[in-house]
Amino acid sequence: MRILLLFVIAVLYLQCSNPPTPPKLGTIAVSVSSVGGITFPVSGIKVDLLQTGETKTTDSTGIAAFEVNPGTYTIRVHDLQGGGPFLHTVDSTIQVMAGQVDTLKYFDCFICV
Repeated sequence: MRILLLFVIAVLYLQCSNPPTPPKLGTIAVSVSSVGGITFPVSGIKVDLLQTGETKTTDSTGIAAFEVNPGTYTIRVHDLQGGGPFLHTVDSTIQVMAGQVDTLKYFDCFICV
């Protein structure tokens, strides 16, 4: 009986001393650059991660990044110029892997207005 009790205590101790590791996150990087003439990063573009409702704006390097669990996500990029009098909103789906940076590239056409 004592051996069984010691065995149970040892098993419980081992389970408590090795807590589960949290899942590795992946990164969605959204890059927005100008097109036509000189290429440069575009800041101030609104980017939505639809599954979480999180919204970010591209920074001075033209990047907005989201840290997420592995899975499939939909990104919405607002107010891109692409010819014609209206700004465009673009939705894209991306598969994110743990520990990786997955990049979506968009182009904003300043000379297309």
